[in-house]
Amino acid sequence: MPVVLPGLDPWATQKRIGEREARYALGATLTPAAGPALAGADGVLPSTTVDGQTLDLKVTADAPDPSMDLRIFAGQCVLHRPGQGPYLGTLDEPGTITLDDADPVNPRIDLVIARAYDKRLGDPTTGFVIEPLTGTPNTDPTPQAVPVGAIVLAAVVVGPGDRAIRDDTVRDLRRSTATRNGIRVLLPGDDPTEPGVHSGQSRYRDGRLETWNGQAWHTPRTTEVFETTAITRRQDQSGLAPIAAIQIPDPGGPYRLVVQASAEMTAHQCRADLFVCLDSVTAPPVAVGVGPASASQHVLTPMRTTAELIGPHKVYAVGTRLFPSGEPAVWSNTDRNANLTVLRLPV
Repeated sequence: MPVVLPGLDPWATQKRIGEREARYALGATLTPAAGPALAGADGVLPSTTVDGQTLDLKVTADAPDPSMDLRIFAGQCVLHRPGQGPYLGTLDEPGTITLDDADPVNPRIDLVIARAYDKRLGDPTTGFVIEPLTGTPNTDPTPQAVPVGAIVLAAVVVGPGDRAIRDDTVRDLRRSTATRNGIRVLLPGDDPTEPGVHSGQSRYRDGRLETWNGQAWHTPRTTEVFETTAITRRQDQSGLAPIAAIQIPDPGGPYRLVVQASAEMTAHQCRADLFVCLDSVTAPPVAVGVGPASASQHVLTPMRTTAELIGPHKVYAVGTRLFPSGEPAVWSNTDRNANLTVLRLPV
């Protein structure tokens, strides 16, 4: 007789399914976590941003009159309990919680946690709550251990004899999660060095998108333009001298640079040329603009492309003297009507 391996009841089955089965069905739409099969990532689901701050389940001091209350913004989060799948917690309206009175002698560290209770697992009730986890007063206090089925939203330092909580004593520890294959928006409690779970996983950090390639986080390679009109004025130069520079950051993959420069230049008893050089003013020029011979002229280099590059590099606009015909053979430039432009192209 064949042996079958039963799984959890699917949503498509036309019968009542258990809550555990329903949670695992929900888990198929959420970000996984490193670890055993079906492990899921706990955290806040970002949805609301005001003035650059994600507000979902954010904890702040009471305002305008500080007290021992803390304000909690509305939001949703995902919490897991071993072998039970994800619980989706929702705070549908903003509210407040109240911390215990301060110790008169020693400080303590309280945690604000989001927690899922389940009577079926031996809890006294079933539901989702935001609650304080009061620390133990000590000269060197540490917070309590976080219970199973809870995530930390904030840590609050309660000083000796405090009668009110200030915002500067509330540390935002929210971590984020997301839908499966969705873009995870990192929150203050997230560790940016934490590795991804699977290749192709995406996240949003410091204003940019990053993708996990199985070994490291990489910013998707895009074309970027770098330009400067901050030109250094040089007078009576008899050799090479930089007049502008641009630092090109590492984009996380191979690329080429398209470069061009311009400058108002004057030559006396020589010719004054304009070079674009890579990493050193004495490096062979990538682009050369032929300048005036014993005259003044606006010099423009042609657009030129570098070889394939990796890592960070620096691009220089460099003035130089050629073909001296007497003394003094010098060149000068103005700090107007000039620029250095670099286009970075992913390979």
